[in-house]
Amino acid sequence: MSADQDTTTPIPKGSRYVAMGSSFAAGPGITPRASASPRRAGRSAGNYAHLVARARGLELRDVTYSGATTSDILRPSAAVAELVLATLTGRDTERRGESGRRGS
Repeated sequence: MSADQDTTTPIPKGSRYVAMGSSFAAGPGITPRASASPRRAGRSAGNYAHLVARARGLELRDVTYSGATTSDILRPSAAVAELVLATLTGRDTERRGESGRRGS
């Protein structure tokens, strides 16, 4: 098998897809806002999770939330899905004060 051959198994249309992450994944400010999502989540109907779901014909459960941390994302969940994408960000380091280099 050559290095350029794709050996991944395609995910069938209609499969369940869960997207988790903070604002990087939620897409605050990208219009339109995801219907029925909490305003504080900053969740957009045009974030990458929605784009992937539409392009691949997947059933999306978008639980992205602006301000989420790695520990929020890694909590046990009852979500069952064929595909789970977690976008982990620098939010945790900001809370520890390690990102103080910005603007200083």
